[in-house]
Amino acid sequence: MANAPCGFFNIYNCGVCRLPCNGYAYGCVRCRFYIDVNCGLMPKIITHESHPNHLLSIVKNNWARKGCIVCRRRVNFRLSFGCSTCNVHIHPECALLVPRTIRHPYDKHPMHLSYLPIENHKSEYFCEICEQKLNPHNCFYHCDMCSQSVHIECAPLILQSETETHSEYQDLFDRSDVYFFSNVKFGKLHKTANHPHPLLLALGIANDGGCNVCPDKLRYRIILRCLECPFAIHERCFKNT
Repeated sequence: MANAPCGFFNIYNCGVCRLPCNGYAYGCVRCRFYIDVNCGLMPKIITHESHPNHLLSIVKNNWARKGCIVCRRRVNFRLSFGCSTCNVHIHPECALLVPRTIRHPYDKHPMHLSYLPIENHKSEYFCEICEQKLNPHNCFYHCDMCSQSVHIECAPLILQSETETHSEYQDLFDRSDVYFFSNVKFGKLHKTANHPHPLLLALGIANDGGCNVCPDKLRYRIILRCLECPFAIHERCFKNT
């Protein structure tokens, strides 16, 4: 087991969860197929709070009419945890990587992951981060003490002090993954021949603005940021320079 030989930064997309990763990998160099350590050591059977009455087993889906019961996206043509009795499925990343508990800086209580509408909830649901409506039949975070709720896709914005709405975040990635960059190790400095200063591998934020090479914004992308001058670039653009 070693880092995947995928360019200067060893960033690859896992063949199981399809998330970017720059850590150790199991893989076939000839086929350029790599699996991150979490997926390589994935259990074959799990229990999950969203479907507590039955065990969930790893299955290969050729076609599934229903989506993942956590994120609601389809699970076609990929592995998932499934219950054959109830015909429900959960993406491996949704089952194993979504944090069960988060904290909001303005709420002294932890917010727990909820899978159903809260009992005796008297009003419409609104997200405390983006202030948009929240569907209580989809997975969300909730504080029982303060009756506050948060979209799972808005949860990363708590840590980044960002204000992007959950719908714009979904449109950007075509998915609502709170864990999208959980397998990428940020913070390493890289010396390159294309720039005179070391570049920091980071997750783009609003203050980074646009890429120095392409017209796209850097927010919510894997980027290289210079700490000595106003230079920032997409990791993918750097590979092509």
